Amino acid sequence: MTHPMGEPPTGEVLSLCKGLACPTPSQLLVQLEPRLTRLELLTLMEELMGTYAVRPDAPRGMVARPSPLLAPEELETRLGLAGSATNHRKLRWALDRAVPGSASPRESKLVLRLSLQASLGGYGLAVAGLNQGLAVAGIASGEGRVRRPDVLLARPGHAGGDRLVALEYDGDVHLDEERHAEDLRRTNELAAAGIAEYRVDKALYKNLGYMDSLVEQIRAELGMPREHLSRRQREQRRKLRLELFDELEEIDGVTWDGRARERDRRKAGVSATPPQDPVEGDAVPLEAYGV
Repeated sequence: MTHPMGEPPTGEVLSLCKGLACPTPSQLLVQLEPRLTRLELLTLMEELMGTYAVRPDAPRGMVARPSPLLAPEELETRLGLAGSATNHRKLRWALDRAVPGSASPRESKLVLRLSLQASLGGYGLAVAGLNQGLAVAGIASGEGRVRRPDVLLARPGHAGGDRLVALEYDGDVHLDEERHAEDLRRTNELAAAGIAEYRVDKALYKNLGYMDSLVEQIRAELGMPREHLSRRQREQRRKLRLELFDELEEIDGVTWDGRARERDRRKAGVSATPPQDPVEGDAVPLEAYGV
């Protein structure tokens, strides 16, 4: 699909070869902002700030990159050049919620479910890092080594603080015997370092009741107080979590048809997903999502 565009800003186009160029990652987000929903823009931002690229023709529906294409600071600078804070509201909304370092589409979606605020269908947990290196000691050797949990969670306001919990998503690659043994070593080394590690697979990820209970356990591990909600509040939050899950499942990283889904919902009298907070505002093989 092609779209006409005006003269791009200086430095916002990359030349691939004679007669062929493409926009920089930050310029791509600027160009797509009017066409995408907030959630689509956020998932695309996570891909550009991560180490994977969705590719339907690849065996697993994605390929790994050695490093991210975009750093949050680069986009912040690009938006700063745009002038007034009223410009690019959707991009600024997404940038405030993006977590760099994801290694797969499923990790991106998992971290969004964990970190988005309750009014958007998330669990409101603080993410200290994605695939972030942690220094630990080997159980047998005692030698120092670095482990990189998929998601590292902390108490809100204590991103680098005293309590951390790791959460791993186990896709098919973790079924390999050698990989499984390495996973066990990682779990034991994190436990020895005082970091609890929880794990989910495709079935548990899709089980909303299980995810609700798991997050309660993680909150307790982090020393967070138990939330006291009315029955109506609990039901409303559960509805929002289900809507967020459903919409994330629809985003395949290729078709970007979220606005059409929103129009269909309006016609059917169903609320948009996720709700637009006034204050804060399968084309791809399943393997791409860690299954």
